[in-house]
Amino acid sequence: MVCLKKPVIVLFLLFFASLHFSCKTTDPKKLYPNMIADMDPILVGAVDAEYKTILGKLNKLEIDALFYPRYNTVALEFKYQLTTYRQFWTQEGRELFIKAVESYNNDYDSRSLNRKLKFSKTRRAYGKFSGDLEWFSGKFSHVSESSPIYEIGYSFQGEKNRETPFLTVSQNSATEKTMASSDNTRINSIAVYLYFIREQAAFLARIFDQTALLSAIEPKKGKVDDYDGYTAGANEAYEEFIPK
Repeated sequence: MVCLKKPVIVLFLLFFASLHFSCKTTDPKKLYPNMIADMDPILVGAVDAEYKTILGKLNKLEIDALFYPRYNTVALEFKYQLTTYRQFWTQEGRELFIKAVESYNNDYDSRSLNRKLKFSKTRRAYGKFSGDLEWFSGKFSHVSESSPIYEIGYSFQGEKNRETPFLTVSQNSATEKTMASSDNTRINSIAVYLYFIREQAAFLARIFDQTALLSAIEPKKGKVDDYDGYTAGANEAYEEFIPK
């Protein structure tokens, strides 16, 4: 029977542990299955939309679009009622929006939009998808996460008999994934409705275009094939990124 000295055993254990860790963390395809490039999020554009106040009036809302190359995801970040929201749009969701804009414009031009239907009937006229959401009230506050259903449709807004059509994105309410406090309670993200005129919707569709996103990161991205190390935050669902 071979008897190994304790220092030798320790060295063997350290070797196999490091090998195991290396195999787990150095393969970008496993760390980030949808990765386009190993780089931090970048701002790829900004677009205006409208939101409805408590009094029923539409007000301007400024939205930043952040591209997360490691996840091939675009986050739409905006502040609504003193809370910051990040809607995470997958490539599937972005492609759905682009098709929705095209369908909406066709319906607009052909006067096929039905102003007599209630918003509950038209809010998902162009489809829906399940996405992720983050929201927080301050830079150092708890960041809550949920996975709401996003719906794309249209709505007529304005004075009676003089309403104007808008393309809409409905962020439905969803239960928080993790507890916000120690009392085992979960909070729900509220429903948020975004209204886009045709020019705004078309501009966001151009931001969502995959070719445009790849062009935006081309000057800065690292080659995925050359990625050979552990990236901090790799095991987080989404790395925290708050524009300065």
